[in-house]
Amino acid sequence: MSSTEVGSEAARVLEEILGLIDEDRLKAAIDEPIDGACLAFHMDPPSGTLTTRKFHEAISTFLCHLYAHGLQFRRKLSLVQGKVEAISMIERTYQNRYSRGYEAALIDATTAELDGISLVLSSLAEALKVLERQKYAKWVFAARLEVCDWRLKCEIAELLVERMRQFLPPEILEWPSARLVEDLPSLIRTLSNARSMLQKILR
Repeated sequence: MSSTEVGSEAARVLEEILGLIDEDRLKAAIDEPIDGACLAFHMDPPSGTLTTRKFHEAISTFLCHLYAHGLQFRRKLSLVQGKVEAISMIERTYQNRYSRGYEAALIDATTAELDGISLVLSSLAEALKVLERQKYAKWVFAARLEVCDWRLKCEIAELLVERMRQFLPPEILEWPSARLVEDLPSLIRTLSNARSMLQKILR
């Protein structure tokens, strides 16, 4: 294979990956279906004091609904599975002004003045979007990048450095392409984010 052919193949692979992780594509494939499922979700406001049991019912029912109606590959969770996943997700991602994790979410949910339960459910939906985006990106890089041989990965690294030359520190510009191969996913994400920002500005 000639150097021109290798370069063309590197450009093809890079553009394919950039297309798959494009922000507009991610919004259409992941964010919008989850947003649609959120809008379709109906829950009667808990009567009386929001107890821990009612809080668990709310978050588990909501997450089960999102998994069943908001994901590309839909899953049917039991309420027990939904509760376990919802609590785990909240513990990892929820944060208010003063604290973070499950306890912070429970405090917010029981503060009626804030419409706290809606705040927690909204946060849960956003956390699911992040999780699904991470899983999708991991699949893209495994299916499109990891299958490339070493030489092609080096060519992709060279191409990325050339395209991002004005944004990279001078010392990185001097590195051999082989040294950047392990960082290809983060470099590709950086280029993708730069493209998205430029598109927003142009719009």
